[in-house]
Amino acid sequence: MFKPCSTFDVAYNIYKFDSELRKLIITELEKIEVAVRTQTAYILSSQWDGYWFTDAFHFNNSVRHAKILSKIDEEYQLSDEEFVKAFKSKYSDPFLPSWITMEMSSLDTLSILYNNLLPGRVKWSIAAYFGLPDTVFASWLHSIVYIRNIYIIWKLNLLVIFFLAKTTFLSCKPTL
Repeated sequence: MFKPCSTFDVAYNIYKFDSELRKLIITELEKIEVAVRTQTAYILSSQWDGYWFTDAFHFNNSVRHAKILSKIDEEYQLSDEEFVKAFKSKYSDPFLPSWITMEMSSLDTLSILYNNLLPGRVKWSIAAYFGLPDTVFASWLHSIVYIRNIYIIWKLNLLVIFFLAKTTFLSCKPTL
């Protein structure tokens, strides 16, 4: 059940390292996420309009675009954010403006949306803000979504039931 020479101190140090690493990663991912949301909304809204994401003209694949709009609508309907509630109470638009939509949407939705944008100056501008070619930025954005999902899944799996043996026979000589 336990590795030979396992100690509580070793386990605790591994736990502390894991905890600090996760905090560091999620803190930096949140900064990146805010920057991606902000730049996507700013660049695309200033080039087109506040509802650019609703126009299939800006996207490679119309079927994928329809799925993105459906996902955005689902996130809009389920959102309990105060700014979304305020918008719903004041306006009857089926979609929020992009600067609100980018804030409300999941990072996964944002990644899919970016990947489906037509190649060109606007897509390049978002990637260039981060100092990357658009294909590299798309790959990194996908990787960030993947890493963030690992973090979220880890948090969901915290409830684990452990069974211990009634007796354990270990002979251990600490090594330094």
